[in-house]
This record gives sequence, C-alpha cells and structure tokens, in this order.
Amino acid sequence: MTTEKQVLRQANNKVTIWGTAQESTLEVKEFKDKVTNAPYNAVSGKLTLKTGEDETQVISYFEKELTKKGDQNKNFKALKTAMEKMVTLADIAQGLAEGTPSNLTCQGELGLNEYRNQEGNVISNVQINGKFSPQTYKDEAPFEFKAEFDVQGIVAKDAEYETDKDDNETGRIKIELLVPLYGGKIIPLSFVTATTLPQLGKDYITDNFTKNASINVYGNMVNINKKNERVIEGG
Repeated sequence: MTTEKQVLRQANNKVTIWGTAQESTLEVKEFKDKVTNAPYNAVSGKLTLKTGEDETQVISYFEKELTKKGDQNKNFKALKTAMEKMVTLADIAQGLAEGTPSNLTCQGELGLNEYRNQEGNVISNVQINGKFSPQTYKDEAPFEFKAEFDVQGIVAKDAEYETDKDDNETGRIKIELLVPLYGGKIIPLSFVTATTLPQLGKDYITDNFTKNASINVYGNMVNINKKNERVIEGG
C-alpha cells in the first residue's frame, strides 16, 4: 500500500535519447503570463534527433528565462547555449553551417500534448518533454544511438494480447498504464511488448500486470513522433 501511494504522488518517468541533431526549431520567444498578462522570455521549440537508419525522436522544450523568485533560470541559460552551439543535419543541408552534425545525449519524460481541433474535439498525442539541456557527446568511446524509457505507474486494466483488425493475435501484449506526473496530474499511456520477447516474459506480464497493480516498465521507443506506443523488451 505504501508503494502505491508513492507512485500516485509522482511516478518514475525517464526518457534517455542519444542521437544526431537532425533539425531544431528552438528559439527564444516572448510569451505572456496567462494570469497577469506580464511578458516573459523562454526557450521554446522542438529538437529532432536521428536515432537510427530510419528512426527519429522529437523532444519538446520550454524553459523560462527567470524562476518564480525572479532569479536567472540555469536551465534556460544552458538550453540557450546548447541551441546556439549545436549543428543540425538541416543546417548543413541548407548551407547554414559547416562541419559535422552534433551528437547529443538528452533526458526527458513522457507526457501528453492536448489541444482542441476545429471541430472542438480534444486531441491527445504522446510527446517527450525535455528535461535539462541537451549535452554534446564528447567521450572517446564510439557514439551509439539509443531511445529508451523507464516508467512507473498503475495498470488501468489487465494486460492482454493485442489483436489486429481481423481479430488475429499479433504476438504482442498491450499494457494500459496510468502515470502520475508532478502536480497530481495522471496521464494514460499505452505500451506494447516486442514480438521477440520470450514466452516466459509474456507469461509473467499477463500473470502480474493486472488492474490496479503498481508496476515499472522499460524498453525502447520506436518512432514515438509517429505512434503513441512504446515497445517493451523487458519489464
């Protein structure tokens, strides 16, 4: 019971991405406070990383220049510096920069981007929210692409085998998870096991990932900018 209460307050939610900078829309912009209407500056935008031959991951960033106390936000300064120094594949292709594109290591968490379309319907897409500033990879060891997640939450319903449109099992197991975020907000996320997961692992998931169970899942992300699913290789 103690464990579940801790999870509901704030769950572990970590994303680690190593990739080559493909494109960046990061910029310093002026915004207005929704309550006071006072103007403030923030670094805002998206960073796209190439994480494989045909794989990309998109990370969203938003850091205000000042803290609530009016002090300089160190994360804003670090993100602004990284934004100005990074070289992207798009920059090189457009002749805006020369040399080698930046290899970056990034930290973030899974979240939801929710908005209303023209019909008034609420659209909800999974996104990676960047935490801290992207770091340029400087180690002597060869750079290796990675896009991994480690998330804790409460199972929304019993894990079950996924089926296609013809009701045939795909060999994957789908897990519906409720993930508590900072501030008491809870978001629903869907995860699927890889088809290569051993049967012993699949049996463990169907036996133990039952409704209201507090669990931890980890694995690799596949085209998270195109799909709302994460692939679990172990959990």
